[in-house]
Amino acid sequence: MAIDYGCTTISFPNISTGAYRFPKEEAARIAIDTVIAFLQEHDAIDKVLFICYETDNFQYMKKHLDFITSHKIKI
Repeated sequence: MAIDYGCTTISFPNISTGAYRFPKEEAARIAIDTVIAFLQEHDAIDKVLFICYETDNFQYMKKHLDFITSHKIKI
C-alpha cells in the first residue's frame, strides 16, 4: 500500500502485545524480519520507523536488530 501511494517512509507499530498478549519478543522478530524481507524486494522505501509504546517492546526490537547486525544475517 505504501508503494501504491508513493510513500518513502513507513511506520510499523507493535500492536497486540498488550491487551491481546501476543508474545513481545516474537512480535519484534516478526516485525523486523517482515520489514527486512519487504525492503529486499522493494527499493522505494527510504525510512522505516518501528514504533514502540513500551520500553520492553523497544528492548526486544533492539535485541533482534543487534542480533541481525552482529551476525550479518541476510533474511
